[in-house]
Amino acid sequence: MTDTVQTPPATFTAQEPAVVEDRTITYPLRNGSVLAHACPDWCIADHEGDLGGLLMPEDLRHEGKPAALEFDTIEGTRERILEACIVQYPFASDGSEQPHMELMPDGGSGESTGWLSASEFNAEIRRAQRHLTSLLHLSEQLAEARAVAHDRWTARGRLTGTGQPWLSIDNGDIETMPVDYLLRVFGVKVVEVEDDSRPAEQLAVLSGEPGEMTLSFKWCVPQVMREQLTRVELLKTRGVGRV
Repeated sequence: MTDTVQTPPATFTAQEPAVVEDRTITYPLRNGSVLAHACPDWCIADHEGDLGGLLMPEDLRHEGKPAALEFDTIEGTRERILEACIVQYPFASDGSEQPHMELMPDGGSGESTGWLSASEFNAEIRRAQRHLTSLLHLSEQLAEARAVAHDRWTARGRLTGTGQPWLSIDNGDIETMPVDYLLRVFGVKVVEVEDDSRPAEQLAVLSGEPGEMTLSFKWCVPQVMREQLTRVELLKTRGVGRV
């Protein structure tokens, strides 16, 4: 006789459905009727001002969280540019009933480029990216111009520490000026070593005092890293841990 083991039937626990927030708002309308409408998840508009009984359906506006680039002016004011947010007029009949992007190049002006689709907004983003590339090129030109001016002024004795040009180089210049100029200003000799006893994290070691310094790289460090490590090591002489 063979014993039969009875396996209990598998039991399944139904997963509780996620609780969906009811975002329906009932708006009293100007004509005396009411409008019940669910606010989309991305909308952060208060809508408190829409409950006064003066609203018409086509005036209802949903608005998402804005994104903007903020900066402080020399006068101490806070300004915004490239401010954008998702907007929708769900009961309009002019094309804005679909969610669209409202882009204000100058956030403080209130003037927008109009209703942008995702494709049109992406085109604006690419245009802004090309502008950022132009700004990066300008930044490189500025760093080069500062190096040239520093070299000329040092030679003419117009900067403090004549004979010690590194004294008039600040941390921002170390982060940006051409590396070959920094090496010359600080009197750095670059060497390559094959010292396997050096800890792995010591890819570059700067020794000596400004004017007579040696920067030794482990042989395996690629050129693209050497420039960044040079800046890091020079900043350490100023008590700055990293760029």
